[in-house]
Amino acid sequence: MNGGGPGAAAYRLTRPGYDVVHPAIDVSRVASGAARGRTLIIVVAPNDVQIIQIAQQQGNDPAGVFGNDIVAGGGPIPALAANENLFFIGHGIAGGGGNAEIGDANGAFAVDGLELWDNFSAIFPGGYGGDVYIDACYSANYPAGMFSLIETFKANADLVLNHTFVFGRTGQVAGLMPPPGDPTWVQA
Repeated sequence: MNGGGPGAAAYRLTRPGYDVVHPAIDVSRVASGAARGRTLIIVVAPNDVQIIQIAQQQGNDPAGVFGNDIVAGGGPIPALAANENLFFIGHGIAGGGGNAEIGDANGAFAVDGLELWDNFSAIFPGGYGGDVYIDACYSANYPAGMFSLIETFKANADLVLNHTFVFGRTGQVAGLMPPPGDPTWVQA
């Protein structure tokens, strides 16, 4: 994998037994901060070919909304640029740990908002001013007795980031991610 540069964080999630290597994915386009576009897309369902293809399709978006930086398992993730938006994409599932989670559809791998923040907090630079979008079914819903995925991520991110908004989606979602500003994004 190319890129990473100074400040790169390793994509090594803390859930035991999770295989972070997905050899079918070409992540060679990930470059260092200044060379990247306006967004970084991180696939949090690395075993789901359909989700990976959605991320790749959006990474090749000719309108340039999403840029072309996609990370789907394994290798270093470059630090975000100061105003670069971050998109997480995966399946939203009811969490076994008490909160909503994002991961594989079958639940073989999933993280809640706290674990998502803990695993990716190192890619956020000081003074980060971009926004975070979590594209997964029910990521903005509050399941009975649980916190939403975006709520738990934001609560932890707010301890470090002062000017970042976190968005998610309600109900079932499918297909391409909407662009920032689309009314289907719900703010935490």
